[in-house]
Amino acid sequence: QLDDKPLVKHIFFAGYEWKVKSGHYNPGDNDWLANNVWVDGDGFLHLKITCEGSQWYCAELSTVKSFGYGTYQFQVIGAVDQLDPNIVLGLFVYPGSENPDEGNELDIEYAKWGKVDGPIGNYTVVPSEATYHFPCLLNGNYTTHQFIWTDDQVLFQSFHGHAVKDEMEFANWLYRT
Repeated sequence: QLDDKPLVKHIFFAGYEWKVKSGHYNPGDNDWLANNVWVDGDGFLHLKITCEGSQWYCAELSTVKSFGYGTYQFQVIGAVDQLDPNIVLGLFVYPGSENPDEGNELDIEYAKWGKVDGPIGNYTVVPSEATYHFPCLLNGNYTTHQFIWTDDQVLFQSFHGHAVKDEMEFANWLYRT
């Protein structure tokens, strides 16, 4: 390699190309490891947190393409209601920019932010800092989370299972700009 730029890992998942974060970056002043992200032979995306020695490493990926207004949907396998209080599962976009430091973000996050008794569900709109917190007690490991983003509002929703059905919804929040 002729220059000192880090190599970027790219993967293909759900019909899109994604770049995988590696190195020491925000958010959270974290260390990221590209090997903590992979797609298995059945097409499932895996994200994991690892510890090497005393150093913890996170996982993050983002699409190469930006999409703008529309419906963003995430199907998750795992007990998001049982995460350690120091772990954050963030399902998000950076509207208008791919740079989170510019302060534009739409988030569905499962995190207690280090507080054992804190609510684990969070829908957030940045830069307004508007956040809706909700408890989450699941009856299984399969959930669907989405937001529908238009020019004047964002509808956040979370569902039991891998289907969007009114009777399976366990949280929602409408944010109007």
